[in-house]
Amino acid sequence: MLYKISRKKLLSVLQDFPSTLTAMKGVAESRQRRLQHYMNPRKYELLPQDEVDIEDSKTELFGADAEKVVSKKEEESSRIRSKIRQSRVAGMKRGAILTGRHTTMQKTGRS
Repeated sequence: MLYKISRKKLLSVLQDFPSTLTAMKGVAESRQRRLQHYMNPRKYELLPQDEVDIEDSKTELFGADAEKVVSKKEEESSRIRSKIRQSRVAGMKRGAILTGRHTTMQKTGRS
């Protein structure tokens, strides 16, 4: 689940939690240094402590192959959409039968 909070409110709340404020600032600064290095590695050296994002490394997808993750998500989405379509079609057929609006199809022999 994702939550949203404005910068102003977050900074206000973090005043009551100085260690969390310090940690969040450290993560943000590390990410900025990593981005600078990515954009211009000759100018910005990547420090050892910035090689791995300490927050991202806590997630279940950290280190996962992005191609595999995207492929798996696409397969899952496709499977869900297929089930939804099947459910809708079954519901429409059921509704048509219950209301007496169904028709039978006959082969005509035409292609």
